[in-house]
Amino acid sequence: MEDTMTVAQPTEDTLTADQAPDPAPTTAPPQEDTPAEAEAPSIDYAALEAADIDALRHEFPELLSLRSLTELQQPARYGALRDLGLSPKEAYLATETRRAQLPDNRSHLRSAIPHAVGGSGESISAAELAAARELFLGLSDHEIRKLYKKVTA
Repeated sequence: MEDTMTVAQPTEDTLTADQAPDPAPTTAPPQEDTPAEAEAPSIDYAALEAADIDALRHEFPELLSLRSLTELQQPARYGALRDLGLSPKEAYLATETRRAQLPDNRSHLRSAIPHAVGGSGESISAAELAAARELFLGLSDHEIRKLYKKVTA
């Protein structure tokens, strides 16, 4: 059997100051720009906003006074939809609550008979009609009502 001797490895507690390992750096070294970052074109957001405003003004006359996209009801949602690839018109229609200007299609609900023909709404009461029958014995109820309207009008 062989005698093997094991040598103890020094631990941090047993190391002297000059033998201590270098501490890990606390700050990351400055990184160089990757080729993709270096070649990324800068985006002119003011030009994009101006183009969107012009497109919206062309499509929607009520937006002629629009000076900035922040004046929209939901500008953040508009921007998110534009980032997803929607056109300015599609993004505007998806974010804004608008009421369409529909023509008045209720003409079929109006009476074909003019209101003047229908009567004035004032008619002789039953008690007055009975009294008028006694006074005007030769007149029918229709003629009495006609006479009453002429007198009260």
